[in-house]
Amino acid sequence: MTGIVHAASITPEGVRRIGDTELMVPKGLQRLLGIRTEVIGSTGGAPSLLAEVVADPRYSGELRAAQSGTLEPAERWRLPGERVRKGELLAWLRPTMAQAEAARRQAEIARLDERLRIAKMNFERLRVQADALDNPAATQNNVYYEQADLEWRALQRQRELAGLGLAVLQPLRAPADGTLASAPVREGELVSAGQLLFEIADPERLQLAALSHDATLPARLRGATLRLGAASLPLSYRGSEPQRGGTGWKLLFETQSPPPRALLPGELHRIELDEAVPDAQASQRGCLALGNGERGVWLHTAPERFVFKRGVQCAAWSAGDRRVVQGAAVLEQYLHQAE
Repeated sequence: MTGIVHAASITPEGVRRIGDTELMVPKGLQRLLGIRTEVIGSTGGAPSLLAEVVADPRYSGELRAAQSGTLEPAERWRLPGERVRKGELLAWLRPTMAQAEAARRQAEIARLDERLRIAKMNFERLRVQADALDNPAATQNNVYYEQADLEWRALQRQRELAGLGLAVLQPLRAPADGTLASAPVREGELVSAGQLLFEIADPERLQLAALSHDATLPARLRGATLRLGAASLPLSYRGSEPQRGGTGWKLLFETQSPPPRALLPGELHRIELDEAVPDAQASQRGCLALGNGERGVWLHTAPERFVFKRGVQCAAWSAGDRRVVQGAAVLEQYLHQAE
């Protein structure tokens, strides 16, 4: 999976060409294309990413329905924010049964009830006869009496099991210690197999997940900072993975010290990045090789306006200009498509 989006795969609706070297690109499309700009050679603010607070998978767990059914409370319905312990009963799941299967089992129970009544009558008749003989030894050696007793007990057990098949409840237990981070279902709701029922997270062990479209960013990271009010919390980079169902990479960070207040899953925070970019390479970022020794660069001159410049050296435009350092090749494709 890659984070590169080609112009041919995106409908160029809303993109306008102005003259020979300028494009108007809506903000929404800029985000979709992963276009990133930077003021080369500036001493402005540090680059940043928007991060979401997520549960640490090492100290959290999800509880999903093993099959379709109806949810029923244990003692009461548990709500997000409550503390739970691993193995604690959270709710019951009453499996859904097809109407034809339920009718078949009910008919089977009716047949068992009839056989059970007959077996009980036979057992009671033989027991009365044995009591009338007043001979315990003869009763113990009565094969018919013992057979009736065993048959009656066996049918009782079959009837119990058949009844459980119609009303069995599956326990839903907490997979980990922590706090109920989310419970997107309600008491009495009909759920399907695999549906998320409860999500449990340790409030003291959370991560921040930030989306980046720059595959080289992790190699340049020297550190990151989360600001909460007046507090500045240094973050540790823990790794990255491809974004599921989209483009880019998800970067994971952890706080190196306890935050001044509890973080909650789903919160959004902007984290500042400290990138290691050598000065010798900074002037070449975003440069495109055009052939014949000529190079080009896209400058971001307005919120939705991009201008393409040509020259021998990219460094010629590094004096405070905001340059496209990611997605420049995609903009060039748009420019050629409009010719």
